[in-house]
Amino acid sequence: MKRAEKVQNQVLFLLASEGDLTSNQLASPSNPVTSIGEMTMAVDELRKDGEIEKINGKWSLVDDEADNADAA
Repeated sequence: MKRAEKVQNQVLFLLASEGDLTSNQLASPSNPVTSIGEMTMAVDELRKDGEIEKINGKWSLVDDEADNADAA
């Protein structure tokens, strides 16, 4: 999966987890994540890849640029 697709899925998950997306919006034809099961699988993959992390009980995107700045 391309990084852009991962980020799109991350954003959709975060919005859905906050209740800002409805099931109709999640299942729109332009949206690659069409079901809660697919979203859960995408989130599991992102978590395993270190793309998202849980902070204070909420899932958040990992800031790669901050990680790179720390490593420099």
